[in-house]
Formats: sequence, structure tokens, C-alpha cells
Amino acid sequence: MAVISEVDTQNPIPYARIRVLHTNTDTIANAEGSFSFDLSAFSENDTLRISALGYENLDFLIVHYRDYFIKEEPVKIELTPKSQVVDEVVVYSGKSKKMVTGNNIKTPMISARFQDQKTGSEIGTVLKYNKKKKGHVVSLHFNIVGIQSDTFSFRVNLYDMKNGLPHKNILKSPIYCRNTLKDGIFSIDLTDESIFIKEDSFLALELIEDLDHEGFFINSGFLRSPSYRRTTGETEWKKTSVDLGFWAEIVYKK
Repeated sequence: MAVISEVDTQNPIPYARIRVLHTNTDTIANAEGSFSFDLSAFSENDTLRISALGYENLDFLIVHYRDYFIKEEPVKIELTPKSQVVDEVVVYSGKSKKMVTGNNIKTPMISARFQDQKTGSEIGTVLKYNKKKKGHVVSLHFNIVGIQSDTFSFRVNLYDMKNGLPHKNILKSPIYCRNTLKDGIFSIDLTDESIFIKEDSFLALELIEDLDHEGFFINSGFLRSPSYRRTTGETEWKKTSVDLGFWAEIVYKK
């Protein structure tokens, strides 16, 4: 057992990702920053990476840490916060417009089921954006139905795109939603957040608790903005058979 915490405050870092590089093996820490990981199948020269949004990655060879993981007491792993760069302030003088991008599916067409998934699994939709100036992401929306569990929890991720697929998370701090979901459209207000996109991006939900067999459904459609998924341990994104009802509202200068 190991515990991930911030180096200065010693506060636990929830839901950090633990991955063996260049493999399809990873896991996620729990809300208290704790995790266990069986390293016996890996080479001593393999690299284990600990990462969390807003913190510097921590890499180490398994040979250097394997001995620590067999101790009785929890192993303490400390991450260093990234230096915070002040975002450019964008003032929309003159006229601005609001656009909707993604799949604004408000009425049931077809539903995609998401079930039997482990922490770290993700699903999402491409947000198409081709304006001359960067846009301010002011709200996110998801059309989820058929939720059976009261403990459904997830993290929102927003990625840039590379070669038509999600690439790097562009958020500077995590967005969590827990135990607040009901059937239908739910929204996240980001008006006061400085989240901007310059080109096509990818809006995803990442599970931070295992999802049981009942799972939930997502109102979806066809021939819309493409959607992708990946399960825990996968590094490659796979296109879904339907296009998921996730979308965003973005304000941009005309």
C-alpha cells in the first residue's frame, strides 16, 4: 500500500494516476490518495509514473522502489505542485457570440450503455472549434439517463487533439462530480473559470469509482461529432459506435 500526498502540505492527493510506461497497465488512487499495485510482473528497468493534474510527474525505475512496496507500513510518495502561470486575461470588447459544440442531444434518440468499468475508464466527445480567436468555455453539459447507483462519481477532463484523437489534458485543476447526478441533462457552470480552447478539443468523463453492471445510459445519436472511449489500462482511444450526448457552450469574439 502506498499513499500519495503533496510535498509541502502533506495533504493526500485524490485520484492520482499510476502507470507503468510503455505498457497497458495503470490504476488510480482512491479519494485518500492510497493505492496498491502489483509490480511483480514487470522488469526492474520498467518505469513507474505517478501523475496528477496540477502536479509534476514523478518517474522512477521499479528496481529503485520495489523494495519499498513490500514494507508493512504505507509507502509515502510526494508530488510537487507545478508552478502556476497566470493565464492571459481575455476581455471581449465589442460583440461576442456564444456557440454550442459537441453533441447537443436533448431528446432521446438512441442510448449507449456504460457499464462494468473500472476507475480510470473514460468516454467523451469531440468539441469542434474553428474560430480565429480562442474561446472561453463557459459551461459543460451531459445527457445521462438510467443511473441506478447513488455513488456514481467521475472527473471531467478536457483534452487537446493530436492526429484526430485526444492527447493532453489542458485543465490546470481537476473538476469532480459526486453523488449529484439525476436522469437527464446536467450542467457544470465554468463562467468564472479561465478555461479557453484554440482548436478542436475533447470533453471526457473519467470514472473515479468502479461502475457496476447496471451502469447508466447516455443519450446519443449518429453522424454527429465523433465520440471515443478507453478503459483502464488502455493508452489508445477507440471510436464508439454512436455519438455521445456531451457538449459545451463557448463564448468567442466576433
